[in-house]
Amino acid sequence: MKRTTLLLSAALLGLSACANGDGGAPLAKMSFDHLTPYPLYVASYEVSQSPAVSSAQIPEGFVANPANIADAYFTSRFTKAGTQGKLHVTVDSMSVTHHIEDSKNSIGAFIGVDHHDVYKITLSVRIDAYGIGETQEESNTITAHRTVSISEHDSIVERERAQMDAIDSLIDDLDVAVRKVLSEQFHLMH
Repeated sequence: MKRTTLLLSAALLGLSACANGDGGAPLAKMSFDHLTPYPLYVASYEVSQSPAVSSAQIPEGFVANPANIADAYFTSRFTKAGTQGKLHVTVDSMSVTHHIEDSKNSIGAFIGVDHHDVYKITLSVRIDAYGIGETQEESNTITAHRTVSISEHDSIVERERAQMDAIDSLIDDLDVAVRKVLSEQFHLMH
């Protein structure tokens, strides 16, 4: 009887630790409000999504729409600070694909356990500049990719955190590439 009570107490303590820890708290919404916007030497700056992106589907259980996060990033990251020209950024295409991968462990694969959910995220952004310097129109497309593999044993919070980390890394990749294009190709920032 004492052994059963002890085991039951240990199980209840474990459950209460899971329920009271921060591991069950929902993730914060990804925001770029903490960033100081880069000034772009244009009179007009716009951000939009293509109709294909607006109607794109993401797999059930995926934590957020990467296109909406990219839209928020571009809106917060740059600001107009010039007197001529226009810059238009379009989130041109977005896809999140999902497949289940068998265990890499031969024993796990043999008995059909330890699967992984694999999400492939692709985001393309088109940057169009009009009336800047000698150039009437110039364009560049940047595409970023990320893949995240999540064990079937991960909790919902761990799954969401892994997905958000992948989107965060995707946005970091875009940030580096976009700033390079804006400064080196379009000469709109220093």
